[in-house]
Amino acid sequence: MTVTPQAPPTADQALTANGMTGTQLLKLAYQAANHHANTHPNFPASRIEDLAQHCCVLVLRRAHRYNPALNPRFDATLNPSSTPFKSWVWLQMQGAIGDYTRRRNEGFPGRLGRDKPVNVTPGLDDHHPDPLEAFDDVTAKRSEAARWKAAATARGQTLDQFIHDALEQAAA
Repeated sequence: MTVTPQAPPTADQALTANGMTGTQLLKLAYQAANHHANTHPNFPASRIEDLAQHCCVLVLRRAHRYNPALNPRFDATLNPSSTPFKSWVWLQMQGAIGDYTRRRNEGFPGRLGRDKPVNVTPGLDDHHPDPLEAFDDVTAKRSEAARWKAAATARGQTLDQFIHDALEQAAA
């Protein structure tokens, strides 16, 4: 007698077996996305829908793996409106949110409310024709600032006072 391997249930079957509909899943995904957006004020509002869809897709891909025996610490008295499966779905969505933000925020633009990476190279323009020349310009600017600081220290002044005095002399 040969045993034929049983195909895993589809995502819809897994949701139905655990008492959840697709509409409930989508509602929970939007709750998770809005919760993330509310706790991270620089998260762009334009990405909430994308984040909710990402959460849904991830849960649907993993729904057939749910095993209630692996969630023994669920306590319905602490949250009577939840179920072990709903709790598991929420935890999966929290992981999906972290994954989504890491993938989308290369250069951390989302942290600053921007959609483009931030250029953190001081003194360099994006369109500089010769990178070595640009590097020399930055080095010169740094050495010039160091000279000003040394001159201010030699006079017993702070850099701000030194610059103020230099401007006053130039204006006179």
